[in-house]
Amino acid sequence: MGGLIDDASSHWDGSSTEVAASKLSHYWSKVTAVTTMPYPVRLQWPPRSSNAMGQAVCAAGLQGDEAADALLRRLREGVFVLGVPGDDWERILDLAVTVPELDADRFAADLRSDEAEVAWDLDWQETRRPNEFVRNLTGDRMGLGDVKQDGNHLRYAFATLVISGSDGEATVPGWREEWEYLEAFEAAERGITADPIPLPDAAEALEHFGVLAPAELEVLTGSVEAPEGATTFDWGAGQIHLRSDVAEAWQRAGWWSGATKFAAS
Repeated sequence: MGGLIDDASSHWDGSSTEVAASKLSHYWSKVTAVTTMPYPVRLQWPPRSSNAMGQAVCAAGLQGDEAADALLRRLREGVFVLGVPGDDWERILDLAVTVPELDADRFAADLRSDEAEVAWDLDWQETRRPNEFVRNLTGDRMGLGDVKQDGNHLRYAFATLVISGSDGEATVPGWREEWEYLEAFEAAERGITADPIPLPDAAEALEHFGVLAPAELEVLTGSVEAPEGATTFDWGAGQIHLRSDVAEAWQRAGWWSGATKFAAS
């Protein structure tokens, strides 16, 4: 967890919450033009900071990697799908109670614990120690992944993978092609890509992740068709597919409006 946004309020130029949210939504719509993933069409407020989210994922990690991954995913969905960023403790807890993999009561107790704070600080520090590979990157193409100036520190571009194996270390910074990731895994551990795990079908993918956008389904399964039994959620400029228990949790939380409808597929 790298703490990408320390305090975003300085970038609002005195705008109201509504105007700042609208500007940010428009900015992220340009990212969607590249990735085809959702952006917050109905962003209710611009996130002031990502630091609370980072510490929250570290707190969830005290319950294991699966819990941390599930909460991280829900925090991302909170921003880019639901338009309700978890940028403070109360909002994070609202999102956390909809994560089946997470013991919400334990998480609430762990959220501001010393253990979570130490884990968050270690993560933050790690992202501010960029290796020589990214320090020496040159060029100006989109998503290069070169080192970034962050206050008094340098940091990795987000996202960057640093892969360690028995044959060494390989770095994949920024926006890259699939073959570059495979090549990096091979460099870190020769032969590791020779016998890949079979890709899941649509139902298996939805069961594992709980929420999938069509672009993710296409990467994982080769198809954009909704998995059988999924619930389809309109995020405002397209649809994503939810596992039934996730859909029920979203409905209980009231995350829909007149423009956003649930329908069984």
